[in-house]
Amino acid sequence: MLITRRKSQFAKLGQLADQVTILDYQERYHGDIWELAKTFQNFISDFVEAYRERKRQENAFEFADISHYTIEILENFLHVREAYQERFHEVMVDEYQDTNHIQERMLELLSNGHNRFMVGDIKQSIYRFRQADPQIFNEKFQRYAKNSQEGKLILLKENFRSSSEVLSATNHVFERLMDQEVGEINYDSMHQLVFANTKLTPKPENKAEFLLYDKDDSGQEEEEGQTDTKLTGEMRLVIKEILKLHQENGVAFKEIALLTSSRSRNDQILLALSEYGIPVKTDGEQNNYLNP
Repeated sequence: MLITRRKSQFAKLGQLADQVTILDYQERYHGDIWELAKTFQNFISDFVEAYRERKRQENAFEFADISHYTIEILENFLHVREAYQERFHEVMVDEYQDTNHIQERMLELLSNGHNRFMVGDIKQSIYRFRQADPQIFNEKFQRYAKNSQEGKLILLKENFRSSSEVLSATNHVFERLMDQEVGEINYDSMHQLVFANTKLTPKPENKAEFLLYDKDDSGQEEEEGQTDTKLTGEMRLVIKEILKLHQENGVAFKEIALLTSSRSRNDQILLALSEYGIPVKTDGEQNNYLNP
């Protein structure tokens, strides 16, 4: 216990020492960095203006230019803005969690302030590399939840696609891992999925399982190296589970689906499954399903 306590104290002292070092560098070089930052800012500003002027001369514009010019027109010409606001009965937006600030400003200008209908799920935000900001969605979600006068919040939590066992497992994981710091929402009763498909009969005996593959497990790698196949350990683990479900539990191959993060490994996966005699049905090399 004493050794553990000392290690903890030394770790805290190490963290404090690192913070002191960072603060020392910030204090010592703050002035120089500020001057460099201003110089870089001026350079970027001049470059943007020169690049924009050259595009005007060439009468050539990028998509981002068109978006910005559209916003400028709608902001600066009231009659144009009002014409479009009167033209559209409703402004409907799907995948609202992946909206960026340029798109949000355009939507604000095209709507009359009372005719926007937005659908989204912050848990599905994937386009931050395109400057999408899920907080645009989250801000309205929180504001509408607190004050219905700001906007009507409609929760679409009922799930008709998945079994109750899948939804229970999903909720069980998310409510423990997702909060404001990780995931930007508290996964509480407002966000938890609700089983709603009355055509599916719940089967409590079905449990979600996690198969963990340790790439650093030298024993496992040695076992793999003894075979001629080029299967990775991860893929071998999945194949063993498929065969177990089919042979021991009597699950038909057509009842098993494989989901992959990308299609780049599909050829390798198909080859691996065929080596083990597992029939596979492919659909345009885009989706893969196990054959009956």
